Amino acid sequence: QEILQQQNAYDLASALNWATGITVVQSASNVPGTAFYSRGFQIDQIHIDGSAPLSIGSNGTTVGDLSEYEQIELLRGADGLFGGAGSPGGTINLVRKQPLASTEASLTTTVGSWDYYRAQADATGPLGLGGALRGRVVASSTDQRYSYETANREQRKIYGALSWDLSPSSLLTVGGSAEQANTTNMLNGLPRYNDGADPHLPRRFALVFPWSRDRMHTSEAFANLEQRFGKDWKLKVNLTRLQARIDNLDGSETQAGIDPVERVLGAPPMAAATSVRSQAVSLAATLTGSFDWNGRRQESMAGADYTRTSYGGDARVSAFKG
Repeated sequence: QEILQQQNAYDLASALNWATGITVVQSASNVPGTAFYSRGFQIDQIHIDGSAPLSIGSNGTTVGDLSEYEQIELLRGADGLFGGAGSPGGTINLVRKQPLASTEASLTTTVGSWDYYRAQADATGPLGLGGALRGRVVASSTDQRYSYETANREQRKIYGALSWDLSPSSLLTVGGSAEQANTTNMLNGLPRYNDGADPHLPRRFALVFPWSRDRMHTSEAFANLEQRFGKDWKLKVNLTRLQARIDNLDGSETQAGIDPVERVLGAPPMAAATSVRSQAVSLAATLTGSFDWNGRRQESMAGADYTRTSYGGDARVSAFKG
């Protein structure tokens, strides 16, 4: 968490840009499109609190603002024990912030170039039952513009969690989050002349319509149960349900070059409308413990996980005449 704050890493791409051995390939859009590579393989699945792996990308889980998470755990290489269905290149595990037994509150603000403003509030503490019931709520708000015209980003997120000590050996944690992001982005960048020459367009110039809009809404609900059996054994059950809806209306320049004689684009602008909805459910149960056998201490683990992801949507593309 300290490193994330020092680096102002508020999204997964920014955080992994600083990670050794990870290559981040980020699209022009702030909605899913960023890819992560490790040891030559794309990391296409992610864990949350060590749960079953969830797909990430345009048709899977969307990881937005990191205000919900305490830390990021990264393993380079195959994780056959916990992520056998994932990528052989690496495994990413996001650890949620947990309610604390002490009362704490913080407010963080960030101001950056190109009208970047961000605020994050975090409060936690006991709620009753002699401290057996604890809560935590985290809220963040981000507004940002860019160096080129018409582009902007608005992002809001709220996260809440409750922890209840059912008994001295049982802990139940439930919670959820909701996030909404509205962005306007330029997809193809600035064109060049057909012969490759630079037309020297201003940096703020953008061939994108102001009505272009990418809207993303995600919601999450989860429940975690930890049960200890004596001093050596622990059962952990994680259940997570994620929903995402992404609606894009993009109008921007084509990828054609500029005619050096007539100084016009070689093709008309394009418009595309897409709508994607996805839902993911993951359930994981893990039993860990140790025992003495043949004069030696043995560590053992057994578990099972289940993941179900569904998605659907439609797309329409058209070109302007003229």
